[in-house]
Amino acid sequence: MSCQHTSSATGRFGNRTYSYFNPQFSNFSGGWTQRGQYIGGMDFQRCHPTEYAYAIFDNVNDSRMWKTFKTVYGLNNIASKADDVVATNGITADQVPTLGDQGIIFILNKKSDNRFKDATNSDYGTVGRGGIAHSFVNPETNKWMPNVFPVYAGGQYVLNTYGVSGNPAQSNVFCGINKTDDGSRTAEKGDAHRDVIMARTGETYLIKAEAQVRSGNFQDAISTINQLRARAEWKNGEDREYYTDGSMAFLKSAGGDEDNSTALSTLGKCKDANGTKINNTEAFKASFLQKNTYYLSTISFHIKNLSVSPPKKSITRLLSVYGKRTERR
Repeated sequence: MSCQHTSSATGRFGNRTYSYFNPQFSNFSGGWTQRGQYIGGMDFQRCHPTEYAYAIFDNVNDSRMWKTFKTVYGLNNIASKADDVVATNGITADQVPTLGDQGIIFILNKKSDNRFKDATNSDYGTVGRGGIAHSFVNPETNKWMPNVFPVYAGGQYVLNTYGVSGNPAQSNVFCGINKTDDGSRTAEKGDAHRDVIMARTGETYLIKAEAQVRSGNFQDAISTINQLRARAEWKNGEDREYYTDGSMAFLKSAGGDEDNSTALSTLGKCKDANGTKINNTEAFKASFLQKNTYYLSTISFHIKNLSVSPPKKSITRLLSVYGKRTERR
C-alpha cells in the first residue's frame, strides 16, 4: 500500500524519503563517485541497516536481498591520474578504471567467509589483491576498484568500522536500500515523485498466516507463507547479478532519450580523464550500473554447494582467482 505523491506546493517540502537510506558515498568514495539526481538518492545517511539486517538474509537463495540493497555504484568522476593509480596500487595500466567502471562495491558476505583477512586495515587477503595489500582488483572485471567494503572480514563484522573514529554508530559507510531512490527529480535536492510506502504486501501475508495459526488452520498458514517464499526465490534462468532501481527514471527507459530538464546540464562535479566536465546524462550512464555483487559475495558458497550454479561467464574468472576447479551439475 502506498500514499500517492502530491505536489509540494501545500507545504515546504514534498517527498524527501530519497534522502534517508543512502550512505554518504560522495564523502568516502575518494571523489570517484559523485552524487546528483542521476544517482537516485541523496547521501544524507539518516538511517542505515544493522548487522542483523544484513545477516538475516540468505544471500545465496533470497532474491530480495539483491533487489533491495544497492551494492554497486558506477565511477562517474576520474579522481586521479592513471599513472598515479598504477604507482600507488601496484597494478598495470590496463587495470586502471575509467568512467562507467565500478567505483564502489559492497560485498554482502557471511561471517564464515574467510577470504578477507582484515578489511578494517584494507587487507583483502586472498581475493582482489593488486600489487599491495590495500589494493583491490575485481576478479570479475580485472579492474582496480577505489572502494570495496565487505560486511565481514576475519570472522568479524567490520562494515560499521569504515569512515568512523570511535563510535561505530556514526559510520558513514553502509550498504543502503533502494526503495525510495527516484531519478525523476529535476534538481539534486528537488521533490521526488514516487509514492510513499505505507504498508508492505509481505506483512499482510504474515498477518494472514498468523491469524490462520491462531485459528488452528496450520496447513493454510503454511500455504500462505509459501506464497511469500515463492515470491522471494530466484526464478528459473533469472540473472542473479542483474540490478535496477528508481534511478532509471532520470532518463526514459526506451532508447535512453532525455526526459529530464537537467539531463544535459553540466554541474562540474563529474569529469573524464582529460578533466573535461561531463553532463548529467553522461554521469547517469556512468554511475547507474545494472549489476550487483551477488557472485563476489557468495563465491565461497558456490564452490562448496554446487546445487546453486552461477553462469559460466561470471564464475570462470572467479574460480581461476581462487585456484579452485569444479564442474557444473
